Amino acid sequence: MSRELKRRGFRFVGPTTAYALMQATGMVDDHIQACWVPTERPFDQPGCPMAAR
Repeated sequence: MSRELKRRGFRFVGPTTAYALMQATGMVDDHIQACWVPTERPFDQPGCPMAAR
């Protein structure tokens, strides 16, 4: 991921940048279950190829 971001113009990609990207793209969801923010989980939908992972 770091190599691809650098290829696209980023000069530095550290852990904060990488984690923020993963949060923004939905790879990571840090909300606790009791959080008031409604969280859609697209990977939980039937027929999603990522659901089995």
